[in-house]
Amino acid sequence: MRRVCHRPQAASRLAACWPMRRLLSGCARMHRMAKGIVFAPARAQRGEIIEVRATAQHPMETGQRVDSEGRSVPRDIVRRVECRWSGDLVFAADLHAAVAANPYLAFPVVALASGPLSVRWQGDSGFDISETVQVEVS
Repeated sequence: MRRVCHRPQAASRLAACWPMRRLLSGCARMHRMAKGIVFAPARAQRGEIIEVRATAQHPMETGQRVDSEGRSVPRDIVRRVECRWSGDLVFAADLHAAVAANPYLAFPVVALASGPLSVRWQGDSGFDISETVQVEVS
């Protein structure tokens, strides 16, 4: 639910409206709406190197900015991305504050057996989402 703020005496309507400011800064409400997208081929040959592309909706706040009231905006970044194929870890990356919002990764994986390919993003403030696609290996 979005609330609209009607306080003309405020210097900025967004600054005066707490729910809207919280939504735009990407805190807890953004995490509930976040989603990940994974692209991988539906079929592959055994031993073939396939490219997995993954992105997640996330605002990536570095913790170095201040809001309109002079308070520091808390750090909120994606810290780790893991890719598992049939439960086995095949790719992992630790991310840092310099990564842009909505991080996009592309990485190669060797297709060995059919199974689910899942990508999981974990971050600050309880951010944890996962997406899974099925890959058929022949």
